[in-house]
Amino acid sequence: MPVTSDETADEPWVTVSDDDVHAARRAWLAAVEECAGSPREQLLHDSFRRIVHTQAQQTALEFRRSHRPS
Repeated sequence: MPVTSDETADEPWVTVSDDDVHAARRAWLAAVEECAGSPREQLLHDSFRRIVHTQAQQTALEFRRSHRPS
């Protein structure tokens, strides 16, 4: 996940790619196979959910920026 500067703020910006989402999902599913219900599996599930949520927020922000009235 590359970190870049947001155009409108001085806060760090994390770009989540589809590859990031797929990698997180694969890691979580592997943990389910190895140790379902374990703390590790739960941690990876929570990480996967956060990554998906972050990508959704990123997509919404990009959509709003591209559809601003001129």
